[in-house]
Amino acid sequence: MNERQPTVYILASRRNGTLYTGVTTNLAKRV
Repeated sequence: MNERQPTVYILASRRNGTLYTGVTTNLAKRV
């Protein structure tokens, strides 16, 4: 399982409720 799988993420801003979406192969590094 060394193959990098793309991960789709959705983040919500608590301040104004904006949703941010994206795709990354390293979620821990991205967030």
